[in-house]
Amino acid sequence: MVPSELSEKRCPPPDQGRYGHEVRTPTAMQPFIPDDTTTIDEAVGQKVVEAARAQLPCEACGLLFGQKTTKGVEILGAEICANPTTAAPCQSCAISPTNWIDSWRMAEESGLEVVGVWHSHPGGTAELSAKDLARAWPEHVQMIAAIESNGAASLHVFRIRSRDRYAEAP
Repeated sequence: MVPSELSEKRCPPPDQGRYGHEVRTPTAMQPFIPDDTTTIDEAVGQKVVEAARAQLPCEACGLLFGQKTTKGVEILGAEICANPTTAAPCQSCAISPTNWIDSWRMAEESGLEVVGVWHSHPGGTAELSAKDLARAWPEHVQMIAAIESNGAASLHVFRIRSRDRYAEAP
């Protein structure tokens, strides 16, 4: 087998993801109107904002704990995770496998579940980026702590139905 044949077999076509799923561009994303509500415990919001400010000018990230109910999602806790991204920690964020495992265990021990992820956007932008959506978990929430250069902060929670259907939660 020649190297070009080997790489062709290992690399998916440009319009497919690593596991053969269709890759959609940001222009194909279609917002939807959520039919339920998302509530955030006030102390959780404060914890996320404080963690985001502490990591400036870099991004901070973590997981959200809570409950999914027939009325929506209740966010009752947040875990702050170390950002193992070494190439560009001020422009990207990731959660290590160890943090994932520890957080899942912590949630289960508390009688809660992981309902989503949070990360900060230094510079104050509160929109989901194409990278955010590519990493999004369907049927979970994604919280963005938008931290402006003057230190002002705002929290924005998005309900993700699929990687191309999402809405900011009411």
